[in-house]
Amino acid sequence: MAHTFIKRSDRRKLSQGRAARRGSLRGRELERTVTEHLERMKNSKQITDYIAHQPNSKEDHEGRDFTVRFGEGECAQEHSFGVTISLRKFHRTQGPQNQVKQFCFPIGTNRETIIKRILGLRVQN
Repeated sequence: MAHTFIKRSDRRKLSQGRAARRGSLRGRELERTVTEHLERMKNSKQITDYIAHQPNSKEDHEGRDFTVRFGEGECAQEHSFGVTISLRKFHRTQGPQNQVKQFCFPIGTNRETIIKRILGLRVQN
């Protein structure tokens, strides 16, 4: 039986590719979960409205996965934020150059934590 030899660097690339695909799927799952929470928050009047920005859109590339609106009229506030499951990506996006708030919600983050952080975006006047 002949064995095909695969270089170590090629095996590493294959493994990294599989890990990136898994991370992407988990990230999309997190975005769906956050969307469900935002819809519930809208229905219970905790927020006025929200936008879930499309993957690979201009907003997505700027780190804005979602935009939420609090209040109506002149008192209305809009805040955009991004979400990730990756602590490494979260730390990369922190700093004064990034104007968009980022949240890290690792797998298993409970609903109350997600809602509390989103509501924390609201600026009290």
